Amino acid sequence: MDGESWFITLSTAIGGFLGWQNAVQTVKEDCTFETFEWPGELLCLTITNDLIPRAEYSSWIYPSSILTGLAFGLLAGALLVGAWKLLQSQKA
Repeated sequence: MDGESWFITLSTAIGGFLGWQNAVQTVKEDCTFETFEWPGELLCLTITNDLIPRAEYSSWIYPSSILTGLAFGLLAGALLVGAWKLLQSQKA
């Protein structure tokens, strides 16, 4: 692979990692409730003020956050490589 491909791949990977970190933080912040109806299981408070089990909430949050991070990383990498190529062509 050439340098541009490596840069786009690296920026996409960094975006996916940041998306995963965002998902971990979101689940930690939203899943703090413990009630007597679900002993020992953490419940998460959703946007609509519903309490759902942590496993179900995680299955909603993780995929969307990671895919969003990957998409933004790919976009950022492609735009930066495009800008760099444009600057190189103007110098020549």
